[in-house]
Amino acid sequence: MGIETYGKAKLEWLEKFLEIPNGIPSHDTFGRVLSQLEPEELNHSFLNRPLQQTNLW
Repeated sequence: MGIETYGKAKLEWLEKFLEIPNGIPSHDTFGRVLSQLEPEELNHSFLNRPLQQTNLW
């Protein structure tokens, strides 16, 4: 429930970057989406993204 709580607390700030016409999704929705991600691919993306953005890769 932490991600949903955070999203609701930061909704005004998040709306500067995202269109959120139906509000913050429930923690169940986040759970369903995150469960579809491949852990190794997600790990690889998170580790390599900062390197790509700083041209160190």
